[in-house]
Amino acid sequence: MQEGKIKYLGLSEASIETTKKAHIIQPVTTLQSKYSLFYRKLEKEIIPTLEELEICLVPLSPLG
Repeated sequence: MQEGKIKYLGLSEASIETTKKAHIIQPVTTLQSKYSLFYRKLEKEIIPTLEELEICLVPLSPLG
């Protein structure tokens, strides 16, 4: 990122703690995680944290 070769940083299937630690070191722009109509565990803790840190969520397998 310092050399300008990487513009954004994203994480995949990271926990709240990992996301917060990574965001302190380097701003995280996106978190990819399993989220669908059948799997909604993210709504309690992860999504509010992402909103607070202004991190975008990319749902993995949103239709099933």
